[in-house]
Amino acid sequence: GSGEGGIVEGSDSMLITVKSVPPISLFAGENRTVEEGEDVDFTASFTRPEELRNFEYRWDFGDGSATVQGTPEEGATRVTVQHTYQVYHPEPYTATVTVSAISEAGPVTAMESFRVYTTQAESFVVGEWNVTGTAKAAVRSLTVLAQGVTIFLIWVLVFTPVILILVGVYWLVRRYFPNLLSTGSPRRPGPWDTRQQPRQGTQRSGAFPPLTETEQPVSRQDDSAATVEAGEASASVGDEAQTETEQGEGQEGRRET
Repeated sequence: GSGEGGIVEGSDSMLITVKSVPPISLFAGENRTVEEGEDVDFTASFTRPEELRNFEYRWDFGDGSATVQGTPEEGATRVTVQHTYQVYHPEPYTATVTVSAISEAGPVTAMESFRVYTTQAESFVVGEWNVTGTAKAAVRSLTVLAQGVTIFLIWVLVFTPVILILVGVYWLVRRYFPNLLSTGSPRRPGPWDTRQQPRQGTQRSGAFPPLTETEQPVSRQDDSAATVEAGEASASVGDEAQTETEQGEGQEGRRET
């Protein structure tokens, strides 16, 4: 740096020590095939360098089950755990084992994975009836049915308040505002209407006047009776005319005599 007295120089040194961290050699085995529901032992071997301490292991079997963790015994180079794959899966599971330790430079970790193939367990057959397969199919069907019923109930709980609100609004509109729902039909007055209603016996504007007695429509029965009476009257007139003609001819004959 520099100041009033001139330039000042300084130096310092730092010692860096590099230590090699020995790795952990880990071997978990090759891919394997197990049967569903079968208890299987999984073993992994590893090295224990003298520079490392506080060894730990962790197994993850890739089927969603909880991981298995622990501390190997002092001086041990193998860890064995037992696991059961409960469900058959057409695709292989991936099992992973991890071994970790502590060194002077920090943590050291080794990891290895392998695949686990599962096969279906032998079914229990009674009289050519696959009891195990039928039971599994029934369980799957009931599971799907339960899921469907659960989803339906959720939708019902969600939309029931909305439906009740819509029904209530429709009832209020129909009760107090019927004109909003009319489709051209005559308006029916309600108790809220303050306009004067037409009195009984009075004629509304635009209505036809009542018919008189001569303008009253005649039924078909009355038409038939009128026709019969007209026929009888015509017959009586004809008989009277014929009688008068016969009398006239008789008088003319007596005159000629």
